[in-house]
Amino acid sequence: MSRRRRLLYIILLITIAVAAIYNSYECIGRFLRLFVPHTGYPLNQDQALARFKVQKQQPKNVPRIIHQVLHNWRPLGNDSALLPEWETQRQSCRDRNPEWEYKLWTEDMSRELLRNEYPWFLETYQNFRYPIQREQTIRYFILRHYGGIYIDLDFGCVNSLESLRPYSVFISDHRRGTLSDKVLGGAPNHPFWIQVTETIPRYSHWYLLPFLTVLYGTGRWFLTAVWDRWHWENCQQTLFHYGKPAGWLTRLSMPRWRGAPEWSIFSSYHGGTPDTWPIDVFVLGRKHWIVSIMSGVVGCAIGIFLGVKLFRKSRDSNVSMPPSPFSIVVRAFFARLPGVMERLASLTGALRRLLASIWKPMGITQVGANGSGASKDEEDPEPGTKILLLGLVRKVVLLEASNTVIKSGRHLDPAEADALKVANDANIPSPRLHSVTRQPLQLEIRMDYVPGQTLEELWPSMSVEEKTSAATQLREIIQQMQAIEPPPNYIGRCDGTGVRDTRVRFIYDGPVCKDETEFNEYLISSLFHKIPTVLQTSLRDHLQTGHRIVFTHADLAPRNIIMQDGKISGIVDWEDAGWYPEYWELIKFIERPADHDWKKYAEIIFPKHYPTELVAYTALSKWRVG
Repeated sequence: MSRRRRLLYIILLITIAVAAIYNSYECIGRFLRLFVPHTGYPLNQDQALARFKVQKQQPKNVPRIIHQVLHNWRPLGNDSALLPEWETQRQSCRDRNPEWEYKLWTEDMSRELLRNEYPWFLETYQNFRYPIQREQTIRYFILRHYGGIYIDLDFGCVNSLESLRPYSVFISDHRRGTLSDKVLGGAPNHPFWIQVTETIPRYSHWYLLPFLTVLYGTGRWFLTAVWDRWHWENCQQTLFHYGKPAGWLTRLSMPRWRGAPEWSIFSSYHGGTPDTWPIDVFVLGRKHWIVSIMSGVVGCAIGIFLGVKLFRKSRDSNVSMPPSPFSIVVRAFFARLPGVMERLASLTGALRRLLASIWKPMGITQVGANGSGASKDEEDPEPGTKILLLGLVRKVVLLEASNTVIKSGRHLDPAEADALKVANDANIPSPRLHSVTRQPLQLEIRMDYVPGQTLEELWPSMSVEEKTSAATQLREIIQQMQAIEPPPNYIGRCDGTGVRDTRVRFIYDGPVCKDETEFNEYLISSLFHKIPTVLQTSLRDHLQTGHRIVFTHADLAPRNIIMQDGKISGIVDWEDAGWYPEYWELIKFIERPADHDWKKYAEIIFPKHYPTELVAYTALSKWRVG
């Protein structure tokens, strides 16, 4: 084969590969989005019970009906009895909800419902490739027609279901991978259930493998795709009010991993319908997508190369065969791989230069390399110009000409907006919250710009008197924050989603705590598992209770304090804020790294010094994951 023809073969194969990847990019992206953090309002079971006890006048959107589905997948009907484990779980729900109507849906009842109410779907229902698909789809039509709560036969109840009635639609979330269809609930004829049922024919195809056909055709992968699509289409422009965005549906947290907190409404029989293993594979592949793509390419190349080698060996050795185009591509790939890897090492610098060239055409000026609260130029920017106050991998803070700050990123915590709302209502010096917008794959918070410079910039040049004045002002702000009335029986973030504990290296999300005893148990739970029991008991005994629960910023570092003309004009970065024991502010103040002599002024900043709590937490920090 001539060199020119060989080159043409390579160009042709590369063109075909690029075209195939380009055409399937949207489908691949849509599939991988099933395994990213999902939209919707997160709610755990403890939180639902606590809100129900405190707020008795909540709307009752969900009717008192419990649905369960039993299809034995036999042509003669439903003549098989429930498994003993299923019967125990079913009876637990009936015992704890005696006023609720109970419906056990058999195959005959399911067909009758579709025949009478939704005849347009009956043919699709009958033609499903696998019987479990009929069991999955009928639960969506049941909730559309009757409303109520669907509970899988593997699940039971340890508490009343009344606390879930205020939520017009809720879906179970095992907090790993896709959402789940094991526990569902909602009001009858809700637009979401209408969209789910009418979308089934577009997804119910054969996807080569049985588990893909079941999960993505009618199961939880399908339900997750419709869930996310619903929120992108109906809830992109929403304003938060203490954690409850208008139009968002509810994700009921039901974690099932080893060591997960116990459920307070439902129970689970783990010997029932198993979770499928591919979810773990796809979650891992999404987290390390670059490695996954490179591994896939290398694996395919090796497979093609070995296949061609075996094929050529199987042919008559006397026949002279030219090298195939696939072997040419594979050999060229491995020949150039070392050079490609060397060039990847310089990719970071090239991307930074490219990013700098992109900012200018977009009207963005980069200032403030130190992070939050960077001061803008003295002259007002031209209309349409944006100033980059902070640029990180997962977070960008921009300043518009209208003095509006836009904070956006994939991993922003919506609880920051709720904390800002609490601070605004109490006239704490802080950015005034405008709105919170959920965009595809990111969150955007709009707020007022706080004029001035960060205390981190000013501190080295300040005199002792000026530093003392700043510390005294911060003390007054802390006293003002601690005077805000807290919600009853709650410790955690302001949106009600539980504790956020930012430590030296990592951020940890904890459960909702009703009192300090539960909060202390959460602190103890982070200890290393191999520490002696006597040490663990001693640490637990030294964690005290009886403190006031107060509004806490939890990150009072100089970079988050803005000053102008000798006065504190605002405190920024409220993502760690919430309702915590009164000593928590001091603990996090000491734990946060800070330059210069900032921590020497703790005696002035904090009205009370909590020496016992500080020593206990310091000892605890030595023996836990940080």
